[in-house]
Amino acid sequence: MRRLNAFGDLVRRLRFEKRWTLKDLERKVGVRKGYLSQIETGAVNPPSPRVVRRMALVFGFERRKMLALAHVVKADKEVRDGLVALVMEKDL
Repeated sequence: MRRLNAFGDLVRRLRFEKRWTLKDLERKVGVRKGYLSQIETGAVNPPSPRVVRRMALVFGFERRKMLALAHVVKADKEVRDGLVALVMEKDL
């Protein structure tokens, strides 16, 4: 997993687990599939907290963990790596 795209990797993994297409996720979250694809690949910054909360709801993923993972990219490397490991390790 690329550490700087941990949020996108998580979104993709959760979407695959649900067997949803990007179009399915677009309908459920209300965000265009092109933007969702860019989130998954790390081409754009993570979405707003409002969108992250909607994603957590539709995926059934813990909201606080998803918010933390989405916005950890702004943290110091040691903090970022520790949080990514904590969130991803427990929920894999």
